[in-house]
Amino acid sequence: MEKEGLTVNAKARHDSQACGEAGAVRRGSGQFVPVACNGEVYHGVADRWPEAVDVAAHSRYGKAFANGALRLGQQSV
Repeated sequence: MEKEGLTVNAKARHDSQACGEAGAVRRGSGQFVPVACNGEVYHGVADRWPEAVDVAAHSRYGKAFANGALRLGQQSV
């Protein structure tokens, strides 16, 4: 994420309670990395395209996670 100019502003404890879809994944013993924000419009009626969407930031997150997945895949070969 650093390579894409992204920062982690907060981290949840590993044993914290997962909510929503992540809770179902956790109960099924799955692993996940949630990416969320605490913005005023997050998951609200004002959370709409194009005003609430930073396409450039989403692109950087996409690239960072794709590169991370590729690196993990190369390690298990």
